This record gives sequence, C-alpha cells and structure tokens, in this order.
Amino acid sequence: MHPALTIPELCFAISTAGVLHKADIYSLTLVSRFWNDIAEVVLWESLDSLLPLMCLLPNDAWANNHQHPHFSLQRPLHPEDWDIFSTRANLVKRIYLRFDEISLRDQGWIVQSPPAAPMLPQLHTLHVNGCANPEISANFLSLLFSPTTTMIKLQDISHWRILDWRPIFSQCPRVDHVAVDNWLLGKGNGSTHTVFCMSLVKALTTCEHLTCVRLSIDFRYGHDFVLALAACPALDDLIFALQGEEEDLPPTTLNIPYPSFPSLRSLYCFFGPMSLIHSIIASHHARPLTAIHVEGPLYTQGALVELLVAVKEHCDQGTLAEFHLEGECMAVNLRKTVTLRLDVLAPLAAFRALSHVTLLGMTDIELDSAACEEMAGWWPCLMEFNVDQTTTPVKTHCALSAVASFARLCPQLARLHLPHIDASEVPDVQDGDAQPVKPSGKLRPLFELVLDDAPIADPEKVAKYLLHIFPAIKSAEYNAGGTADGWPENMGTYRDRVSRQRTEAWKQVNKIIQCSRYPQY
Repeated sequence: MHPALTIPELCFAISTAGVLHKADIYSLTLVSRFWNDIAEVVLWESLDSLLPLMCLLPNDAWANNHQHPHFSLQRPLHPEDWDIFSTRANLVKRIYLRFDEISLRDQGWIVQSPPAAPMLPQLHTLHVNGCANPEISANFLSLLFSPTTTMIKLQDISHWRILDWRPIFSQCPRVDHVAVDNWLLGKGNGSTHTVFCMSLVKALTTCEHLTCVRLSIDFRYGHDFVLALAACPALDDLIFALQGEEEDLPPTTLNIPYPSFPSLRSLYCFFGPMSLIHSIIASHHARPLTAIHVEGPLYTQGALVELLVAVKEHCDQGTLAEFHLEGECMAVNLRKTVTLRLDVLAPLAAFRALSHVTLLGMTDIELDSAACEEMAGWWPCLMEFNVDQTTTPVKTHCALSAVASFARLCPQLARLHLPHIDASEVPDVQDGDAQPVKPSGKLRPLFELVLDDAPIADPEKVAKYLLHIFPAIKSAEYNAGGTADGWPENMGTYRDRVSRQRTEAWKQVNKIIQCSRYPQY
C-alpha cells in the first residue's frame, strides 16, 4: 500500500468525497483495521433509520426476518444490552427516523431500560417523520434529543398526543434551527391539533439559541395561537393554511401587536382571510420579506388595495423578490368588482428586486399598452409576470405591442401571462423592441407567452413578430378555457365557434415558432 494511504486525513477525505457508494465504503472496512476505523466513522455518521443501530442489540433481543417483517423486540432490555449499540451511536451525527419502524410497545421497553443518556451523544441533525402514527411515547422521543443537537425537523406529526413540548426541547439547549412540516388536511380533531401546535410554538420560544424556525402547518383560527406565532422571535419562514371552509373564516382578525414576527423572511398562506395577512405584514416596519404568497377569498377592491399598500409601507423594498396573490374572488357573489389597474399595482413599483409577480382571480383587468410599458419599467429583474381574470369575459383588450415593452425592459423574462392581448393587428417592428442579448457566456432564458381571450387574424405575422421580440420564445399558449367561460349563456354557440377559431390560429403560431427553433422538424 502506498505510504500516502496511511495518512488518516487523506483516507478520510477519500471516503467522504462523495465518489464512493456506501457498499464501497463498507468494503473498506474489510481491508485493514486502519481502514476499518476510517470507514466506520463515515458509515455511521449519517443514518436514514434507527434500525441499523437497533440491530446491534443482542440477537435474542430482537427479530427482523420472514416471520417478523418489521423490527420487533422479543424481550425487555437490560443495561448490558446497549454496550455495542453505544459504541456506534457515538459516531452518529445525522439521523432520519420513521416512527412506523418502532412500535409503541418497543418504545416502552426502551424507555424502561434506556442506553446511557443521551442515546445519540454526538447528534447534530435530527429528522423525525411521524408517518401519521399516533403511537408515540414522549419519553422515547426525549431520548433522541441530544445536548449536541443543533437542527431538528419534525414531519407529519399531527396525530401525536404530545401537549407539552417544553420538556422535550429542554434536552437540546443548543438547537438553533427547527423546521416543522405538519398538516392535518381535514383529518382528525382540529381543536386538539391547534392545542398541539400551540404547545409546540410556545416550546420554541424557550430555546435561547434558536435563530431559524420554519413552520409549515394548518390550524383552526384562534387569536391566542396567532399571538403565539407573532411572539416567536426566530420564526423566519411561515407557511400555513386555516382549517375549514370559507364560511369558517373569521369575519375579522385581531390587530397584531407592533412589533411582531421580528424575524419573518417569507410568508406563504394557502387559505386565509386577507385581513390576517394584512395584520401580519403590518406588524413590523421595513420587514425584510423575500417572498409573499397569498391564496384566499378576495371580496372587495378595498381589500386588494389595502394589502398592496401594507406591503409598500411595511416591507423592505430591496429584499422582496416574489409576490403571489391568488384571490378566490367572491366579489361577483356580492355584485361587486375587483379590478386590476395601474394605480392599484402602483405600491409594488418601488420593489425593483421583484422577479416573480402573480395576481390571479380578478373580476376585471384594465391594463392598456401604456400601463404595461410603465409596469415593465418598474421591475428590471422580472422573470415571471402572471395576471388573469376568471369571472367575466375580457371587456378591454390590450394591443400586441404591450409584450414588446416587457421584452425590451425585462431582459430576464421567461414567462408572461396577459389574458387580454388583442393580436388582430400586428404592429411594425421597432428598433430596440427585441429582448436584449444576454452578456457573453450567459444563455438567454427560454420564453413562454400565455394568453386567454386573445383575438388573432394573421398567425404568420403574429409568429414572426413574437420571434423577433423574443428570439428565445418556445411557445405562445392559448388558454381557450380561460375568461371565455364567463360569457353569457345565450352567446354559448358563438363563444364556442370563436374559441375554436382562435385555438386553431394560435396552434399555427406555435407551429411556426417550433419550425423556426427546430428547423429539422
């Protein structure tokens, strides 16, 4: 063997470079005692199950064969059973644990005669998947938490009946990152689940070194729980949905104390009232949010305006990169309208770093070519822009030249969804209309244009125009089932005929684009 292969640091680097598979590293354990010591550190450092360790218990203590397809303890444990287990457990730094691997009975036997505390004395990262299994011993879970643990992820634990998390988190005083991915999704008792979440959030506020908390949860709305979230000092990533249907949403939400949510960096709401999102955003000044994603009922024009104004007044203009508002527009039921106009969007003009802007579910859109020109100038980093209306047919169309504004002013644009483009008239190509050439060595992004109610007369001219202003265009998608669905019933036959004509015309546009990009086909 070459003398260089006797240098421990070099051998360890070879084993951890990512080139060798686990089977190869296992083979190294058979080469010599020297290589065995190196390879064992690598093999045990990161585990995707607790079972490899459990199988180090004495042979008569467990079974896992054709008669027992799942791991199962065969008898109560004794302190001496853990001797070999403990030598390898000392090497484990990261572990992924599924709670469908160890039965509640086995958890109880382990708790009755546990290994020397802590069970994993060098553990840095703990990922627990509850597997929707309600059979969990809080005392067994506490054994897994170690004073050396700094990162914890809890996934699919909504069925656990743990109502006090503080004793568990007290086992890992150095934890600085916690991620919780826990969705009830309409199953089980919503009130009990909210109590469970409340206990978890309150326990997190007791962790002194916590710097990053990511919560992905659903819960039944309650003032107390929202205030508990607001008081969590390290909460930087909040993804949530309120349980129930639209009629279950609170008519009003509380005014959150100022300042609150001090560390929040991204906010995702997949179902909730606009008033709650408004309160969260408005509870701090110059909030450095990078992403806002909101889905929920949108009843009035005022709610839309107030939300956008709150974003302008309370968010850092240099950090916000993504804004997504998907309104489940209820205004039509109240015989009201929610109209997207330039003055409504104006609060977002100051956010020059925006790369993704989406506003869906409006009852009407009033954005002409001049408005598109101005909007495109607001966001030089824009990569994706989507607007649509889903409740009425388009009243006012926008000239095809509007897309040229985005091509000229947004060099990174990859997707543009404008439902109200009128391609009946194709403008003359102007110098400077085309999307700028990327700097040397950088590929131009492939571009996708999405249209809904888009009249068209000459597919060939439209295709040539789009190819000129977007040289990297890959498709012009016509959504025949978009806003046309809102046409009056007595115009159904005419609507269908127009929709078929436009669908065929835009297919021709796409065919010309594809032939231009891939002439061999």
